[in-house]
Amino acid sequence: MSKLDFPNPPLTIGQQATLTNGITYQWDGEVWFSLSTGRLYLMAGALAGSPPAALSCGFYVSVFTATFPAVLTGSQGYAKTAPAAQADCAITLNGAAMATMRFAAGAHTATFLLASATVIHPGDRIEVLSPGTVDLNFADFTWTLEATL
Repeated sequence: MSKLDFPNPPLTIGQQATLTNGITYQWDGEVWFSLSTGRLYLMAGALAGSPPAALSCGFYVSVFTATFPAVLTGSQGYAKTAPAAQADCAITLNGAAMATMRFAAGAHTATFLLASATVIHPGDRIEVLSPGTVDLNFADFTWTLEATL
């Protein structure tokens, strides 16, 4: 097996290098990893209790270029206490509407609405907001958003 010649030292987190084996690698601040492996980028969070309207429940800053698939395939949401009426949690990208995590009335599991695949880049901000209307029956919810590197 031939030795791979990685840039040394890496200059920035997110730096990419295509090596003689034809594979592109990216520096994550600690190690070089292959971009051809289909690695997942997960953003998870939870909120205990019943949230006030439009509360920022989760705020993330991306360190990778990644793609959220249409309808956020692979993402999960769960509420211990289901809402009495439909509860829509906005998911924003850099402050603009991107997707919705929807809990139907009486449902514990969420469905996701995202019209098309969306690419995020290092420095992009992803935020999950509680529903715009208070529903005291809706409480203790959690989520994991899945993107592909």
